[in-house]
Amino acid sequence: MNTLDDIEFICSFDEEIGLKYKQAKSYYNIAPGQTLILIRALLVELCRDLLSEYGEVNPKAELYDLVEKLKSTGEFNSGIVDSLHQIRLNGNRAAHPEQFPKKNELNLKKLAKESLILLCRAIEMILTSIQGRTSLSYEFNHSADSESDLKENAYKALFKNEPDANYEVAMALIQMRNQRLHDTLFGPDAEPYARFYDGEEMRHALHLLESPDNSNHADSQFQLGIAYLGGLGCKPNEDKALCHFSSAAYGGNLNAKAYYGCQLLNLKDRNEGDEKEAIQFLEEASEHGHPLALDILSAEYAKGEIVEKDIHRATKLLTEAANLGYPESQYKVAELFLQQDNLEKYWHFIYKAIDNGHVNALLSAGRTLSHTSTNRAQLKKAFSYYYSYIQLTQDAQSFKGDPNVRYELGSLILKNAGNNPYEIKEGLNNFVFSYWDPSCPSDVKTKIENLCPSYLESIDNLLSTMQLSVEEESSWSRFYASFKASGHPFDTSKSMLAELSRITDARPKITQPKSYMPKRNNVLPSPKSLPVTTLPKKKIGRNDICPYCNSGKKYKRCHGK
Repeated sequence: MNTLDDIEFICSFDEEIGLKYKQAKSYYNIAPGQTLILIRALLVELCRDLLSEYGEVNPKAELYDLVEKLKSTGEFNSGIVDSLHQIRLNGNRAAHPEQFPKKNELNLKKLAKESLILLCRAIEMILTSIQGRTSLSYEFNHSADSESDLKENAYKALFKNEPDANYEVAMALIQMRNQRLHDTLFGPDAEPYARFYDGEEMRHALHLLESPDNSNHADSQFQLGIAYLGGLGCKPNEDKALCHFSSAAYGGNLNAKAYYGCQLLNLKDRNEGDEKEAIQFLEEASEHGHPLALDILSAEYAKGEIVEKDIHRATKLLTEAANLGYPESQYKVAELFLQQDNLEKYWHFIYKAIDNGHVNALLSAGRTLSHTSTNRAQLKKAFSYYYSYIQLTQDAQSFKGDPNVRYELGSLILKNAGNNPYEIKEGLNNFVFSYWDPSCPSDVKTKIENLCPSYLESIDNLLSTMQLSVEEESSWSRFYASFKASGHPFDTSKSMLAELSRITDARPKITQPKSYMPKRNNVLPSPKSLPVTTLPKKKIGRNDICPYCNSGKKYKRCHGK
């Protein structure tokens, strides 16, 4: 038996699906995000074809509902269902990267390859377990021609200005740019402080999308809305974004209906007509299972300001969006279960939100685990969630972030530090970062000023009984440099450096005392306060009593040696 490649294998299952699979794979190396989007669209068609055999036809159903419907028949095993759901999630990440904040782990080429292989495996299982056909021998061809379709579309875009070709080439350029962005900032050869140069891809993509022939092309108009909303290859312009979203929404683009409704509700000068139009499009998008529309509608039904208040429907819509993998909804549903003290369901959804990169979910997990922890390991896990949140929200150079969370974490660490000077140091370090944050509230600063001196005193007492290495002494000295002689933190890191510089300039030869309290360690005594020993002016005889001490010894046997 000859071994087929993956394209031949899919064509043997269904020729039309096979041709669409080939088209999706043609972008695999150049624009993997487009592969993911096309595979997801292909999957919708596959699921509808399979369900039609069971008399289940719903042209409005979204992919999640279609896969769940296949599952409910009891004929499709968990391997098939899990593969289809994973392909759906991979496609969502490519179609809506702005909804998935954790970009440092988003490798579109890896996801595209995974989705292509998963589809082949799912179809293989369908052939054998559902249709009872003999499994064909096939292998995934990594060296397939991945540029032919793109070249053909580029030709059509260049010489014929066909709207579909313009869109396909523009999307390929955008995906190429996004992949280059990922490789530059997070790839294996990325530099720690690499700066991304936004090349010509976005400019050329916008040129194609803004072609007069694409003015009525709904998909192109939606992508233009995304570009102007986020300033991708152009200056951000919310008015232009709204205009393009409107054109795409009225043209039938499902994503545009959700985004247009969202933008209308965000207008500062919105009127009753805007609100009515927004709800209309959001309802249409939510009927097709669009997670953004479901999330926004849920909030509106919970508030009851522009629609009749309906908490039951609000919860149902939010849960549906969460089950579709929308991070914001997963976070909100988790918080609802937390309010109900249902920790099992809380952790189920908060973990999903964290996996999808929701920043506030990290903080929620840290707070919840710190309150419910029963052992040291769980407490350390809580601290790690706090630090992950801080890492994503703080600008290390300007100290701007969330000073309240820094103070909260510092207090939590100090509460559980016991007599461990290193943990006390870690807690106080968080206080310092909170104190130096330009947005730190005055009441938090006051609390820090009141707490720091006593903890510094405790550290000093603990260290007095410990034998420290040179490196440890240096580390503690640098730590104490953050505090004034009073034990309060310096107002900023600049004021700290300025004070240390002043001391160094005033008494450059003074050596740092081996002591740990800030009044003796970090802020060295000013020249006026230094003890001065006045030397006698007359010559001292060798047999005279030593004038430099109270030993009573002759000078020659004391300081005159």
